[in-house]
Amino acid sequence: MTAVRACLCFAFLVLVPAPSFAELKTLIQWIDFYNKSGEGIFYSSDYLTDSLLNQPLYINQKNTEQPNIQSLNKALLPLKLSLESILQESTTVYVIRPIQKQPISTLLIHAYDAKSGHKIQSFWASLSGQSKKQSLQQSIVLTNPIGADNTLIISATGYYHKQLKAEIKQGKTMFLKVALNPLPVALSHIRVSSSLVSFQLYENSLKPLSREDLANQVSFNHDALRAAENMTGSAGDGISGKIHTRGGNLNESLVLLDNRELRNPYHFKDFFSLFSTINDTVVDSIDYYSGVFPVKYGGRLSAVLDVSSNQWNDLPNQEVNLGLLTSSYTLRYQNPDQDRYYMMALRTGGQFIDKHLIKGVGVRPEYDDGYFKAAQIINQNWQMSQHLLLSRDEIKIDEDDELASADYHDQNLWFQWIYDNLDNHQIHLQTYASRRHDRRQGQLSDDNSQASVNEDIFSQFQGIKFEHQWTISARLLFDYGFDVSTEETQIDSIRNINHHGSLPEALGLNHEYNRQFHFEEHGVSIKSYANARYQWNEEWTMDLGVHYHNQEWVRGGSLSPRLNVAYFPNNKTSWHLGMGRHQQTQHIDELLLEDSAPSYFKPASADLMVLEFNHQFTKRWSFLSEVYYKKYSRTHPYYENMFNGFHVLPDLFYDRIRINPDDAKAAGLELTLKGDYKNINWSTSYTFSDVKDEFESVSVPRSWNQRNAFNVFLSVPVKSWRLSVNAKFHNGWPRTQIVEHTEMDDVLFIGQRNKTMFKDFYQLDLKLARSWQSSLGRWQAEIQLTNALNTNNPCCTDYYLSEGILAVNTKNQLPLLPNFRVSFKW
Repeated sequence: MTAVRACLCFAFLVLVPAPSFAELKTLIQWIDFYNKSGEGIFYSSDYLTDSLLNQPLYINQKNTEQPNIQSLNKALLPLKLSLESILQESTTVYVIRPIQKQPISTLLIHAYDAKSGHKIQSFWASLSGQSKKQSLQQSIVLTNPIGADNTLIISATGYYHKQLKAEIKQGKTMFLKVALNPLPVALSHIRVSSSLVSFQLYENSLKPLSREDLANQVSFNHDALRAAENMTGSAGDGISGKIHTRGGNLNESLVLLDNRELRNPYHFKDFFSLFSTINDTVVDSIDYYSGVFPVKYGGRLSAVLDVSSNQWNDLPNQEVNLGLLTSSYTLRYQNPDQDRYYMMALRTGGQFIDKHLIKGVGVRPEYDDGYFKAAQIINQNWQMSQHLLLSRDEIKIDEDDELASADYHDQNLWFQWIYDNLDNHQIHLQTYASRRHDRRQGQLSDDNSQASVNEDIFSQFQGIKFEHQWTISARLLFDYGFDVSTEETQIDSIRNINHHGSLPEALGLNHEYNRQFHFEEHGVSIKSYANARYQWNEEWTMDLGVHYHNQEWVRGGSLSPRLNVAYFPNNKTSWHLGMGRHQQTQHIDELLLEDSAPSYFKPASADLMVLEFNHQFTKRWSFLSEVYYKKYSRTHPYYENMFNGFHVLPDLFYDRIRINPDDAKAAGLELTLKGDYKNINWSTSYTFSDVKDEFESVSVPRSWNQRNAFNVFLSVPVKSWRLSVNAKFHNGWPRTQIVEHTEMDDVLFIGQRNKTMFKDFYQLDLKLARSWQSSLGRWQAEIQLTNALNTNNPCCTDYYLSEGILAVNTKNQLPLLPNFRVSFKW
């Protein structure tokens, strides 16, 4: 029934025509609408205030997809405004002007890049007798210039400023096109590192995933961190919020929010880490690294997700989201002088996740989180900000054989100061304090096992972080930093395991142990890094750096040297070569509690080499290819279930085994083609990869190895809606089977680990969204279908003996899962 209702809702949303209030928009939205339709409309903030720009307007036209510029002119009359047409070269553009008896002189300015001919998005114009104006819509409109002969100064970030004489005629509107010569690209803005993924068109400067990129993604519950599931080189089961990156384990990713490292920032950490604790409404961009990432990111082996929250952006003051999985409220405020910013984002969810939403799941979860941020511009050199991230979640599980409950409480507080002398020194200082308390208990009772677990982990840490970037010359940049923290943890763990059933006995997996573990530890952690960037010429740039990490609870420190070289033969092509060592140590509370005597291990280590090639075919088409090889020189042991890991308490089942490889290696090829056409965005990627654990002379594929993977993304307008589609395919993951002896009856044994594979994986995810303006504010409605075709993708196998005969039950991953959300912004 759930699937039928979801499909009916989907069909209704697509087929029902847009209501008549689609013709109601604010003035700024109508301006944007006409500009996107090919009409050039400009205005000055001197007379178009924020209240006027947000004034709702009805425009009476039968087909808003073919705009009539005169309809806009009529709608402006009640506001005492009118359109004036100007011949700009061979094209007519329009300037919104107030209706006044006295004539108004107007100067319309466009700034262009003298080298490429492209319009400059943001620039400033200073005219004698008037204050400095910042660009809006790639243009500046100056009204009533004083005098007939004025000195005009045009400047933009990254360009030489230009000074010229502007002749203004009384009562006339003049058009001025100014070409600015670009400065050499700043060393700090050159993208040198390999494997920084972006959905935007390629540029030599570093570019993250933007708010628009993330909004178009089809990610479960709008989770920003789950956007990484769609990246090349990522392997996920669709259930867990964590992913494997280029063969790495789930705990090998580093997550930062506003330059603060977050440790395991997920709700329901021990139960698939379903959602991240980062509210999607606060995310402005994400830098996603999967290769030889910069040395300032240390301590993890596989990936970095560096999340930045919105600040100083033109966003709605208030936002409410109501959905099946999550509801949230976000408040933003920026003072008129634009030097003070406040944000509060509150979120709650999970209450509707039960057997009615997902058939056969006896789960009762709920979670809350809040992010509070304040930022201030003290003067032209100093900024400061304050951050508080809180999260709480509780979960109760009542399955056929499994009973569990857990609660998690995280608090993260940090303060930051940023100094920029506007020349060659930038300093970032941060102080922070964090506290975590995780509790979990559960029991298993089936034909094979009687087991229970009870864990209580409390930890806290506080420290100071310092970063300094020093531009020594036009070709040499040096940056360094350190992070010193004091940490402590208290862990209590009780495990009672008794695998006594006939199947464990037949396979030799029967065992029993009872363990009580109490542990306390405290100590100092020191991270430091240094990196030198040298630019030989405009084509070649090199990063050479080292990261060092020392923890008192782990004997000895870990040293990670890294080299990245970037080659830019032209403005459309680039090559990146990265080589380096990544090391990962355990956090003070990151013990492997399934061990009989948990302890700390020496740092895990992996050497990585990446070769990347980028090419921009046209303005709207780009290509990215990467080849990588990753060789572990030391690995940490980990646990997994041989047959079925899709349990709420996987560590209590009889097929749980400890994997302790001597070594491991991963290699792969990743190809991505992406582009956009008008309002259509798309990307397609192919990945070939192979990851294996090494046991002396035996190589065993890791259980998430997927040889071939394809991912196709498409976001396209459908009338007044936007449809986003994500199609995934990959070869089936390896599996271990129980084998019956061919010659001896009733004799069972475990086949070679990960020798065979599940069938290939297919999944189609859909999202349909529509937004419209009302007199109260802006609305948006969207429906999302995860696994829209309800494809049966096997994930695991249950074995059991029925009257002495081996029986097999194959289980599937996520069924069709609907989600619906309504947003209101004002």
